[in-house]
Amino acid sequence: MVPGMLIRAMSSVACALFVLAACGTSTTGGAAPSTPPSASATTENKTSAENKAAAVQAAKADCMKGKGFKYIPYVPPEKKKTAMEVKLESGDYAAMKAHREKYGFGIFSEYIYPGEIGLSVATAEREKNPNSKITDSLSSAQHDQYNKADLACTAKAVKQVLDKDIDRPMDYYNQRASLRDTLVGQEINSDPELLRLANSMADCLKAKGYPVTNTKPSEVKDVGELQVTKELARLGRAQGEKDAKTFAKREGLAPFPMPRLTADQARPHLAQEVKHAMANLDCGKDFYAAYTPKMTDLTVRLDAEYVLF
Repeated sequence: MVPGMLIRAMSSVACALFVLAACGTSTTGGAAPSTPPSASATTENKTSAENKAAAVQAAKADCMKGKGFKYIPYVPPEKKKTAMEVKLESGDYAAMKAHREKYGFGIFSEYIYPGEIGLSVATAEREKNPNSKITDSLSSAQHDQYNKADLACTAKAVKQVLDKDIDRPMDYYNQRASLRDTLVGQEINSDPELLRLANSMADCLKAKGYPVTNTKPSEVKDVGELQVTKELARLGRAQGEKDAKTFAKREGLAPFPMPRLTADQARPHLAQEVKHAMANLDCGKDFYAAYTPKMTDLTVRLDAEYVLF
């Protein structure tokens, strides 16, 4: 899972298009981490999710074969988390500080550190999928037929293995997003201690001149990040759709074209982003220590229910 970043800030619909990563887990940290979920429970959930994902892929391959198309069952091998990633997900302040000093929120750093964070990571993963070469070799007409079969077989496999009714893959991610919102409302935004810490963080941010319109734990963490994303959107729209790398979507913003920037062009923007990210972390030091482990645990359970395949 990629820490921080634009990916985390996007809606779940965008996550399906942009990565995603990685959706939903904040990897910002605080000074005194809460007790993380047990290693055995986390491992059990991940194993269950991997088995379900493999079963969906196998069922989809059988269906595609029946429709006359080759499809290779593929589940990306789990990438072992680095010590830094483990610390970030547990709410370690020192790790979060080091991460933000380099990447900020993980938005403009995509242009300066390709392959380390953001869309470039997702693109590299897509290229490892053997089915990408299959689809790239198809003619336009074949591609249309393949896509129709892919949609039908994905829906069939999801129903067969996960017992969830969908017409299109996006339906699945929308269901996942809906469950995530429910869990966040029940477990994060209703937690008295998190609410207290979020209000304290909001007061600190207001004192630094940041407009804070929502003090819910799931919202206050985004203060500063949204204005950085708005700057990214402004640059993308200024270049125009014709020159866009791809499209992105973030809650509160209409879909926008990602700008093409060189590393040198992106550096001044990243410098400003780092300032916002560090101010956010400074005000949220205690908040993130409590919030991050809870979100990590919630996301592991969400991944077990709505596996990423």
